[in-house]
Amino acid sequence: PLFPPQLVYDGIPRGDLQQRELRLSVLSEEGFWENILLGEVGIRLRDLDLAQEKMGWFALGSRGHGTL
Repeated sequence: PLFPPQLVYDGIPRGDLQQRELRLSVLSEEGFWENILLGEVGIRLRDLDLAQEKMGWFALGSRGHGTL
């Protein structure tokens, strides 16, 4: 799946952002109560150049695998 929306963090100091992690979860499209976790990824913002747009692929894992 692609996630084209842009995330904007105006008003949050860069030092605070670098201590945060963006968590993305991908769920199945089943009924509202039947969604199944297909995978998730944690993206540490300190690992990104926040002054540049980031476009790329991130490997999904399960909760048991920790942060990717």
